[in-house]
Amino acid sequence: MLTLYGSDAHDLPIEELKDGERLYPGAGVIDLSGFPNNLKAIGYNHVVAQEVLAPVSELDVESRFAKSKKFI
Repeated sequence: MLTLYGSDAHDLPIEELKDGERLYPGAGVIDLSGFPNNLKAIGYNHVVAQEVLAPVSELDVESRFAKSKKFI
């Protein structure tokens, strides 16, 4: 089984990004708009999971998931 973890990032130079400050997909600056279709195009049919290691959001879990699920 394969698992692909997806997250987003703050608008900072790459050398300033911290591993423990990932954002949920769609909340940062990475262009994830074609991500799901690109996975289909290469035949990826395994698990895709969000890996968010950011401080607590003002949004509840259901709202964060609803906003980010189109990117994964």
